[in-house]
Amino acid sequence: MTYSSKVNRKGDSRTAVQWAKTLRDLVELRNTTLSNIQTHLLGRDETGSATEPPNYYEGNPQIMFERDFQTFLAPWTREDLKLKCEDCGTLSDEVSTRAGHYQDEKDRDLCDKCYEKRTAKEPESP
Repeated sequence: MTYSSKVNRKGDSRTAVQWAKTLRDLVELRNTTLSNIQTHLLGRDETGSATEPPNYYEGNPQIMFERDFQTFLAPWTREDLKLKCEDCGTLSDEVSTRAGHYQDEKDRDLCDKCYEKRTAKEPESP
């Protein structure tokens, strides 16, 4: 056995160990990410602990969670993103919640035109 073949084996061994460590780190990262997503979807209690309903994921919990997760990712349509203006009733994606700087101080879903009308009617604050 020559010296070069011994060196080559050591290099292969180091590479294999490095790949094993990288794979381990990626699996740990994936598990942590899935746990964080699960906590986000299921919520937390008053103490900050993740809440998971008892027996929520009976048999095959990873598969059942993935199915639920796919359901949460169902695509939105443009119609789902439209809001209704409280003044004129227009259903549009240009309608947004505006801070209540008028009469009753409540936030309102208003289009640009109605927001301008409301703010134009308001007296200037001192």
